Amino acid sequence: MTVDEGSVVKQGDHLFMIDDSLLKTEKSKAKAALAHAQDEADLQMIRRDLARDDFERARVEFKSGIIPQEALEHALKNLEMMEAQLLSILSLVEVQKAELEAVELRMNLCHIKATSDGVIAKKWRSPGDVVGEGQTVLSLYDLSQLWVSANFEETKISQLQVGDRVIISVDAYPNEEFEGKVMVIGAAAASQFALIPSNNAAGNFTKVTQRIPLKISFKASENHERLYLRPGMSVTVKVRIR
Repeated sequence: MTVDEGSVVKQGDHLFMIDDSLLKTEKSKAKAALAHAQDEADLQMIRRDLARDDFERARVEFKSGIIPQEALEHALKNLEMMEAQLLSILSLVEVQKAELEAVELRMNLCHIKATSDGVIAKKWRSPGDVVGEGQTVLSLYDLSQLWVSANFEETKISQLQVGDRVIISVDAYPNEEFEGKVMVIGAAAASQFALIPSNNAAGNFTKVTQRIPLKISFKASENHERLYLRPGMSVTVKVRIR
């Protein structure tokens, strides 16, 4: 692993590598199988060419009356068989090429690279750990694409629109103001995504004002480059209603 928590990376930078020892063995087998198939194809081409020469010779001899039609037909059948076998072997060569390409692709995927510019926020695994499919190894945050998640009371949603200007105050920097815009107004109340949503089928219902999640763009000016703005910080937002 070439990075640590807090490392700043650029898109395409190498982050870590998955052990590819078994894939190297598979690649060697695939290369050997491809070479063998190619040798068989070359040999079959020679057989096909010999059969074609035999057929051409038989055709000339048949026209001269030297051999019967049966011998000519036998030479033709032999040529057709050789051509069919050649097509079969050439198909096998293509299959072996595809298998080799698949192994090489899997080997390339063992070299994990950054998909965007950002900073390594958390390292979940260490060198030597066994990682299963779908497990997180690193958390990479693109600090140039920050946004704010805010939960507004449902009674205020009617006054909001996508594109409304937002003034943002970060608790860590109370004397600084940031600008943003409402990007997305949630399609459901936050309570709908709770681990155990409330069930009011029994009839004992207490009305509670629900919260609707909003996604707000976050725009930091050049004057804010010196500030440490990180995901998870607490903020206060004020929406300028049109």
